[in-house]
Amino acid sequence: VEGATLILFVVTRTRSQGYNLGPVGSTFQPNRMFDEPEGAALDCSVMTSDNSFAIGRTEAVFIYGIDGKGPCYVFEGQKSKLLWFNRYLCSLSRRPGTSHMNVLTVYDLKNKMITFSGDVDDVTHIVYEWGRLYVLMRQQEQSFYLKEKPMGTKLELLFRKNLYNVALQLAQYDSDKSLVADIYRKYGDHLYNKQDYDNAMQQYVLTIGEVEPSYVIRKFLDAQRIPSLASYLESLHHHGMANADHTTLLLNCYTKLKDVTKLDAFIHVDSAAVKPDEYVRRFDIDTAIKVCRSSGYYDHALYVAEHAGETSWYLRILLEDCQRYEDALQYLSNLDSHRAVEALKKYGKMLVTSRPEETTALLMRLCTPSAEDAYSPSSNVNSYDSADSNNNGIDAGASGSSSDPRPPAKPADFIHLFAQQPRALMVFFEYVLNSGPEPLSENILYTTLLELYLTSKL
Repeated sequence: VEGATLILFVVTRTRSQGYNLGPVGSTFQPNRMFDEPEGAALDCSVMTSDNSFAIGRTEAVFIYGIDGKGPCYVFEGQKSKLLWFNRYLCSLSRRPGTSHMNVLTVYDLKNKMITFSGDVDDVTHIVYEWGRLYVLMRQQEQSFYLKEKPMGTKLELLFRKNLYNVALQLAQYDSDKSLVADIYRKYGDHLYNKQDYDNAMQQYVLTIGEVEPSYVIRKFLDAQRIPSLASYLESLHHHGMANADHTTLLLNCYTKLKDVTKLDAFIHVDSAAVKPDEYVRRFDIDTAIKVCRSSGYYDHALYVAEHAGETSWYLRILLEDCQRYEDALQYLSNLDSHRAVEALKKYGKMLVTSRPEETTALLMRLCTPSAEDAYSPSSNVNSYDSADSNNNGIDAGASGSSSDPRPPAKPADFIHLFAQQPRALMVFFEYVLNSGPEPLSENILYTTLLELYLTSKL
């Protein structure tokens, strides 16, 4: 039975036929699938575990299915008995070149291997029962049985002969993933000892999730096989099983190999399809940035920081590593007010020192009531010329219009940024005090501005 269809196989000594009888219980007219002018001896045909039909002839064993004749397996000798049990085919045949000696052979057809072969004589019955294959002889005292070895014992025999591929095929019948992974590990060890590092790594990659990564990493660090190690670490990241140390090691591999192409492939994404909260789950962001910075790959570090939404890292790299002050100011101008204020408190001193006019203009927009309306990259504030014309007096009644009288930031929070730029601080405070709809109540601004007027070091 194959699905809902009934198949009838008919074998005589001179003919082999197969019929499709249609769905079970129907009056379907039988359809002959094949008809061959070759048959088989009695007891030389048997159903297999996958509902195929095996026919043993002198030259080979032929397999038939719903589509007719399928594969054949060349087992020489005149067959006298066929038996199928578990996944094995048992054949009793005449040994070629002899007139009375029979050979009992057990085949694993799927793995194409002989699991048992021995000479026997006067066999009357072959029976599989209670997990054993009983071979009954005409002389009872010569009867014996075969019992399949445990999986562990069979694997050990194969390991001794370095037949790891066969061991893997056998292990596929076992659902234990750890067993299969252990075979891949042993196979990898075997290839590694033969200095076949690339193929060894192919086996180790298949152990991910079962074998501790440090087991593999130590081997390839010692052997200085950096490309192979990189491929393993890439697979760890692909399976989502990499930690910060693995990210560090992988990026170091790329930088040592100077493989910018792979470095790009690792950190770059489709910006339109991947959001920052998704990007940060790909690998450890801080680690990636630190490794790229330490290796001089500043553009890559900037890319990671930008796509991960790491404002602090992005500004730090622009200012400390690249000295790209204009880019930093442009970046700050595109941030929302709150993030821009926090970033300026941390990195503003460096910007005020290197670009006092532009930075002061940005602070002016953040510290005046109209900042939310005027805060954009295209805003333009004439900081020095306009303020210098009125540097000896403060027009507290200067007008300004805004729907929200509260500016995003307090000017006093930025005094520390102007330690080396007192003149810029004076311009900044004058502008702020002249821009509000009513005088500010922060005495420190007036006090500081008065001190700046009285100093002779501006």
